[in-house]
This record gives sequence, structure tokens and C-alpha cells, in this order.
Amino acid sequence: MLALHLPAVNLSAGMPVPLYSAHNLNPAYLLRYSWAAFPAKGELLPADPPGGLFDLLSSSWEADGIRLLEHRWGAQRIQATFSTTPQVAPDFLAARAKGRLQHALRRAGVGASFARNFSVRALGNNTRETVEIQNNLAWQLGQVRVWESNYYAGTTGEYTMHAVRS
Repeated sequence: MLALHLPAVNLSAGMPVPLYSAHNLNPAYLLRYSWAAFPAKGELLPADPPGGLFDLLSSSWEADGIRLLEHRWGAQRIQATFSTTPQVAPDFLAARAKGRLQHALRRAGVGASFARNFSVRALGNNTRETVEIQNNLAWQLGQVRVWESNYYAGTTGEYTMHAVRS
């Protein structure tokens, strides 16, 4: 026998009660990006990162909706692969990754300053359809659209920085 589950009805208002809301959902980390930062001109990073640095950073980034998947540390660059929740714009990812890293290094006693140039690239299947699904999900949860409809340019994974915030 097939059971049919219907949403509860608020009898006083006559409106259905939603099954899902923002407080009881954990969005999937669908969007993936590569990120790289470079030391300031004439400087080098330490040969190895301070112990426990990426464990500390991972928990901080997770609170921002950014998940560290893997990283590579070198004297001339730091590279990382991140996945993000739909609410995280690429420019926010770039700023938060570099800012939290620089702050953690300062707290560890490593005086590393970074150049202004950096790299953020979309990876994988970040397609218009993926973003439209996420926009629809955000709308269903009573939130604003996450991205403008023209944020995706072509098939190379290049993104414009036009997150919709109002």
C-alpha cells in the first residue's frame, strides 16, 4: 500500500505548514573552486605550514560555508580546492580564504604578507542548471536568489562577480 504524506495544515490560517525550512536543512557543498594566493613581492612563505594550521582554518572556513577539500603549500604559493554552499559568492570565497589564512599565520607567529593578486576558478559541473536549482531552492526557503541569471559565461568555468544580495 502506498502511503501519501501531506503537509500539516495550520487550521487557524488555513495554510499548509512547510516541511522544510532554512533552520532544519544543511545545504550540500555543490560548487567547487580552486584558489591560489602568493606571497608579497620579494617574500617567501615558510617551507612548511605551522602545525595544525589547516585544521584550525578548516573549522573557521566551514562556519563561512566553505569546505577545504585539499591544499598544497609551497614557498611561492598556496593552492587549495574548496567546495561551497550556494550562498557563498566567489569573491567572498577569495576574500575569506586569504583573510583567515593570513590571520591564522599571524597568530602562529609567521609574519607572511600576501600579494594582492590571487586566483579563483570554478571546477567541475558548475553549470547554469546547477545555479538555477540552487536559486529555486533558495526561493522555496524564502530567501533571495543566490546568483544573477547571467553569472555563468560560457563553458570554461569563468564567473562574473554579481551575486544577488537584495
